[in-house]
Amino acid sequence: YQRRVHGGVVLQAGMVQDFQVSITHSDTIVESLCQLNNDYFFLGSRLSDSWLVLVEGLNENEEESNNDDTIKSDEALFSNAPIPEKKVQPSSILIRRVDCIPNVGPITDMSIGESLSLTEEETNPRVALAKRMARSYQEKLKSMEIVTSSGYGASGTISILQRSIRPKILQSFPIDERVTGIWAIRVSNEELSNRKRKRDELEIVDDFHTHILIARCSLGKNTTTVWKAMEDRLEEMSSNVGFEMRGLTLNVGTLYDGKMVVQVLHRYFVILKDGGQRVCTVFFVDPELAEPQLHAHHTEILGQHLLVLTTQGTLRNYTFYSLEEQERRIREAQQKGETKHSMQCFVDSGKQAQLSSGLGRVTAFTLSEWNGNNLCFVTWSCGALEVYTFPEFVCLFHGPNITSLPQSLSHNPQTKPSQSLYHHIYATEILVNRIGSKLEHPHLFIKLNTGQLVVYSTYVTNSLKDHPFPYSFSKSEQIYVDRVSHIHGPPKHAELEADWITRMESAGLRPKERDFLCRTPHHRQLIVFDNIAHYSGVFVSGSYPHWCFSNKGHVVVHPMATEGEVVGFTQLHLKNCTRGLVYHSTQTNELNICSLNEGNEGLFRLDTYWPTRRIHMLATPHHVMFHPIQRTYTVITTTPRPYKPRASELVNPDDLEAKEELQNRLKMYHSTAVPHATQDHYIIKLYTAGTWELLDSIELDENEAVVSAKTVQLSKEDRSQQYGNDDDELNLRLRKGSETTTLQCVGSGFIVPEDLPCRGRLLLLEVFPNISSKKGDRKLLKLYHDNTKGPVTAICSLNGYLVVAVSSKIMIYFYDWSTKRLIIASFFDAQFYITSLSSIKNCLAYGDAFKSTYFLRWREETRQLTFLGKDFNPCQVASTSFVYEGPQLGILFSDSNNNVTVLSYSPAVEESSGGLILLPVADMNVGSLIPCFISLRAANQTRSLDKSVSVFGMLNGSIGVILAIDDGSYRRLHRLSVRMHTEIPHSAGLHPKSHRIYQGERKLRFRSKYRSPNIIDGDLVLKFAEQNTVTQQNLVTKIGTRLEAIFTILMNINREIPIV
Repeated sequence: YQRRVHGGVVLQAGMVQDFQVSITHSDTIVESLCQLNNDYFFLGSRLSDSWLVLVEGLNENEEESNNDDTIKSDEALFSNAPIPEKKVQPSSILIRRVDCIPNVGPITDMSIGESLSLTEEETNPRVALAKRMARSYQEKLKSMEIVTSSGYGASGTISILQRSIRPKILQSFPIDERVTGIWAIRVSNEELSNRKRKRDELEIVDDFHTHILIARCSLGKNTTTVWKAMEDRLEEMSSNVGFEMRGLTLNVGTLYDGKMVVQVLHRYFVILKDGGQRVCTVFFVDPELAEPQLHAHHTEILGQHLLVLTTQGTLRNYTFYSLEEQERRIREAQQKGETKHSMQCFVDSGKQAQLSSGLGRVTAFTLSEWNGNNLCFVTWSCGALEVYTFPEFVCLFHGPNITSLPQSLSHNPQTKPSQSLYHHIYATEILVNRIGSKLEHPHLFIKLNTGQLVVYSTYVTNSLKDHPFPYSFSKSEQIYVDRVSHIHGPPKHAELEADWITRMESAGLRPKERDFLCRTPHHRQLIVFDNIAHYSGVFVSGSYPHWCFSNKGHVVVHPMATEGEVVGFTQLHLKNCTRGLVYHSTQTNELNICSLNEGNEGLFRLDTYWPTRRIHMLATPHHVMFHPIQRTYTVITTTPRPYKPRASELVNPDDLEAKEELQNRLKMYHSTAVPHATQDHYIIKLYTAGTWELLDSIELDENEAVVSAKTVQLSKEDRSQQYGNDDDELNLRLRKGSETTTLQCVGSGFIVPEDLPCRGRLLLLEVFPNISSKKGDRKLLKLYHDNTKGPVTAICSLNGYLVVAVSSKIMIYFYDWSTKRLIIASFFDAQFYITSLSSIKNCLAYGDAFKSTYFLRWREETRQLTFLGKDFNPCQVASTSFVYEGPQLGILFSDSNNNVTVLSYSPAVEESSGGLILLPVADMNVGSLIPCFISLRAANQTRSLDKSVSVFGMLNGSIGVILAIDDGSYRRLHRLSVRMHTEIPHSAGLHPKSHRIYQGERKLRFRSKYRSPNIIDGDLVLKFAEQNTVTQQNLVTKIGTRLEAIFTILMNINREIPIV
């Protein structure tokens, strides 16, 4: 039971004399063991995390023991000398974890909670409670999280999953103008340099950022604001500033460990030294010209070089001299009598790069350091990607049609440029960077004008091992990051549009080539960070900001939960904000200084598929419930305890001799060293959200097992009076909108021998604040508990009533607040064994262990449950729920064959026999058992039609979602999925349609009109966005639609799902 066994042998004269066994505790349940080499072992598990461990000490004395034993054993075999008695003891073993593959499955229960707000939770709990209750549903979506329970024994964990990254805002500053860029730099001065030289004598000083530059853009006025970091604050600099504050800053970089700063603007760049003092200004063209024609569109700084892409489509390289060379040139200028330093003292004149010809115009470029060499990556208007050495500009790689988004791109120098069918698609920005470990190959990021971000991973090509650049590119990620697509031309700027067209026509550019150049400068959207909360990666700014991380070489992308468009971003390292970030949001017009490693946000692991936080329970979690008012989680766990049978349970109490003999045997049994039988003991634990601090716990009785648990809404009004007369109609309408309270209900069953009837217990718990505690702690209070005639197998609430399934009977209670008791209002006799209950308004659905799903209606006037219809196809139901879109309602359930089915109550249809038969309108096989459903409202605010989203977790650790869509979207996606079955390659050659077919005999029971699955495979349809442009266009042409229509549907679906 979760233990690792290590064995060692004791040798004597080459023969095994003894075998020693040592047992160590392990927090993972190992199901498979694989030795990778002599020291590394892989421990695989499906119930917990899988580990890669390093075992040290296995071969420590192997060589010595083998040599001595071999010689002496040979002498002993061929001589009459006595065998020497020498024992070789096994060496000590040290096991060290190297890497881990996290696992959130198997998901036994799931709940939707909210992350804890740290503003007023501890200081004023009443104010925080009032604010939480006044929040709208859209505001609650921003803090929602999925909490799952999984694992067994010591490996039991609670996993907290968030789809987006939520930085903690430390401080905000209002900024009215539009921010186009933010840079945080460290300017080195003489004092800091002297301190860094004496690091052996002085305490090590952290390299905090000293200046923050903010580029602001407004109509007719562009400025740059400079902030200086003080001890405990940020101070705006207005005088004695060496930085250029009049004009729009394009790029800022430091050289020579912060001793030189370069600030690049639209027409020139500024050089600063000695702690931020300006020493030189370098123009791209002579400023005395009447109409300067050369402006910077995009710039890159790498090492001692500044590379500028001009608006004419040329690349100009500026190389800065070393510090010693600069001092020598300054002394020579002073000897000649020059008082002002010219550009020849610091940088050489800009040299135009000689690139390949016949490829059109340069649309984007980037610089990268690759294995000690500087490389320049260039994209052309014809769609080609080229790699040059820098600053020599020798072509090493040529890949055609990168804008068509091929699955792989290799070096092909023989390909000639051709007129692409997709000439309106081009790369607006590219980036090459290592986003994970330094041992990994870099990744290539390409941002297209269509709003797509494509990430390519690099790998070594065996056929090009002797080539200077033996790498190829393979597509690993493709997402949409912009709200508006500019596939028909550049963004419109009203004040510069006429001037831009005039200059492009005067330069002799054709209309198609105008899309690749713009009079306005380029604002960076792909921003590299190397240490934010000890993570490195790429941040994508824009309408939908994203974070890109690397997980064992695979790129993972997380959206950022923020309001409005993020137009400026950079990492920030200050004394009060260590390893943080700063960004600007257009909706709030605020500059936010944030942190990812403070508070609860710092406990999430970001380099996984979802941001995940693990809470190790050291017990087996079975159920998890969230209290939305008190912000607490109730977790029901089990811990194994030694089973101690009582003598009265095994023998007749009147037989004294047999009882005494049994007690003696039990004493001997407990005194032996053999493993004793264990029995699970259930405990109800209360945790606070965010910190997951244990607040309270309730231990259940011995032999009592929790079968069901759920958070319910019960009415606070007195319902002891029987309603049903016409005179009570007014009271009935008032009571339908009555106030409810949130309680938590737990149902259990007692484990008894087969000859005794099984009993159960129903517990009603309330989470209330502890008045004696100043921290606002909460406690669990037992409002009611009573025994039942069977195990409580399912629980839900219905219009303020409590619905309880006791074995094969449904009981409806209301809580009498005066007598503190549950009073039965109605009951309904079901079939065999109820496994699940779900309710919506006055409708109730339950699943039977053998007889599928039933649909009931609750009549408030007469307090009766009315049977409406059932599914006549027998199956073992695991969980039920409801799905709706406007007035249409469907009954959703999962069965033991891993199927998901949607039933419809349609009394007007002839085949339903007046509604008695629930018609299956949609079904699909999901591949694993679904133990729970959670129904949420869709998050899209643009649609007036209300609809639901059903989130579910599976035993294999997957999380899925079912969403109702309109008929037009369904028809397009259905035709697309049918085409994708045969038009695109699938993993291992497996057909997705055969995997999604319903497993059972339901198809033979109804006519052909009900055989359509009516459900879209989302995993298959989402692969459409990963295909290249040629494949996408061929697919939409064959189904008779447009490419923009498909992507609009996919984007709308993504916005309607609140969490996933």
